Parts: sequence; C-alpha cells; structure tokens
Amino acid sequence: MARLPISGPIPEAGFASLLEKLEELASTGVIRYSQGELSGEVIVERGSLVDNEAALELLALRGGEYTIQQRLPSIPVSRGTDHERSGSLAVHPPTDVMEYCEHVGLTGVVCFARDALNAEVVYASGDLAGIQLNGVDDLHEIFSWEHGMFRVETRDELPEYVTLLDDPSDDFPMYDDSGMYQRLEELAVDDILRERKERRPDTGAFTIRDALGESPSRPRRKDATVPVIYLGEPPASDKQTRKLGRAARPANSDSTEKLTSAQRNAVRSRGAARGATRSEEAVSPSSIKESAVENEEIKPSFPASLTWVGLTMLLIVAALAFLAALPPIS
Repeated sequence: MARLPISGPIPEAGFASLLEKLEELASTGVIRYSQGELSGEVIVERGSLVDNEAALELLALRGGEYTIQQRLPSIPVSRGTDHERSGSLAVHPPTDVMEYCEHVGLTGVVCFARDALNAEVVYASGDLAGIQLNGVDDLHEIFSWEHGMFRVETRDELPEYVTLLDDPSDDFPMYDDSGMYQRLEELAVDDILRERKERRPDTGAFTIRDALGESPSRPRRKDATVPVIYLGEPPASDKQTRKLGRAARPANSDSTEKLTSAQRNAVRSRGAARGATRSEEAVSPSSIKESAVENEEIKPSFPASLTWVGLTMLLIVAALAFLAALPPIS
C-alpha cells in the first residue's frame, strides 16, 4: 500500500477515504485543511484524528486541500520544540530514542553523539530508511552506548543516501565530496531491530516507552533492508582500486568504486593523517631527483680523485730529491 502524501487534495469521496493510510503513516502533529474560505486544523496522534469538531468538519469536506505537519511529543527529561528534541543517552539510550521515532511516525533524522563518534539514523513515516556512521566500526555497538547525546529532528526532505539501494547497478564512490572514505553495507531491518533489543543497556530510568505507551503495530516487509554508510579511515590495502562488496547482495559485488580526480586531490590535501599518499610520495619524481642531487654533492667524481693522488706523489718525490741533495752529515 502506498504511503499517504504529507499534502495533497482531499478526494471527492472525502478525507474519510484516507483514514486507513493516515493510520499507517502513524504521524503525530496536525492536519491543516482548507476549502475556499473554510480552513482549520485537526490534531493527529499516532495516525488517528482526535475526536473534536474540527475532525468532524474535515471528514465532511468533499474537495479542498490538506497538509500534515509533524509535531514531536515531549520526551521526559529532555528539551526542544515541536520539531526538535534533544537529551542525554544516560537517561534515554539509543534503543528507546529509536522506538520513540517509530512510535510518532517520524519523517526526519535522529543523531547520536558520543565523544568523537557520531551516528545518523533516518526515518520515513516511522520506518527505518538509512543510517550513516562516522568513526563507528560496527553499527550494533551504538545500541549499547550509555553516555552521549541525542537529537531528534523532523525533516521535509531526507538525505540522498536513503535511495542508494534503489538501483543496485549504481557504483558507490569510495570517497565522498569532502574526501572522506566511505563504505556501504546493506543490512536487514529485522536484524537491526533484534540487535537493538538485545544490546539495550539497563538504565533503570523512566523510559520514553513508559510515557508514550506501546508503539502501534506497523506493517513492514519481512525482507526490508536499509543502506548503512561507514565513514572513517580507508583500509591499508589497495585504497584506490579495492571493490566494495554489499553485505546482503553478493550478486552485485561487481560494482566498483570510482574515485574522481577532484576527490583524489581532496584526499591528498589531508596529508599524513589520512595516509593516502605515502606510497606515491615515496616514489615521486621530485623525491627521486632530490635524492640524486644529494648523492652528487656527497660523492666525489673519479677524475678529481686522480688529480689529488698525482699531486700527492709529486710532493713526495720532490721531498726525496731535496733530501738527496743535502751534504752528508759528518
């Protein structure tokens, strides 16, 4: 079943014909509607209209326009607005925050940060859509983080990488536009949810689930997968020609990584910290030329050596002749 658009025309059959899709969307916020001079808004909680006069007016309309605007419910021990919430992972671990995003039907991102490590998890209508990790070697380790910060944001547009798996024939670049090394994996959503549940730390605190209640059951494909991008240091072996395999698609492992000249220059500008050009610099023409110049300066030439030997011999012969010409000592 297709997702309900966040805005569009009210059908001639009335908004009641969209209620099933609205429930599937599971968004929390308001629906603004208009028809000529008539306008209003209806509160939506987890995809259900709150029963009031505005809801009855919306359901009675035939034609007109509607717009669904997300509003994030408050999270205990957090701060923020209707469109952004943030707090501590010591109170609300990543598992609880992700369940909150699914519970409210989030279209947007949730960001986790611990020390220098970062994770961005993308949701589309409460469904996991993509993940990007910076400095994290294994996705599942973020589920056990017990300190750090989180931030939930509503978004009208999602990052482009959520569509990476739509066309498996597309080549995935080895470096992003900033020169950062990146690796792509395709992971099953069911596996992610299972690991998330098993690795949740026991904080002993009042959880988001306690405040919101049980999450609504959401239809989901059993074979659903999402792209997971790892950002960080490139591997030591064959950085520019290594092929990138996709974890869940061995049949598509023939797609190679491309590195443009602009990206290569960006990587080289990072210097020794990236280690991407050490082998090139070691055998560069400039280094060879410098080495040759140094050898010429410290190694004397063969003709010069013969000249010095000849002068030395001449001095010795002259000294012996001088001594022979002296009168004998009586």
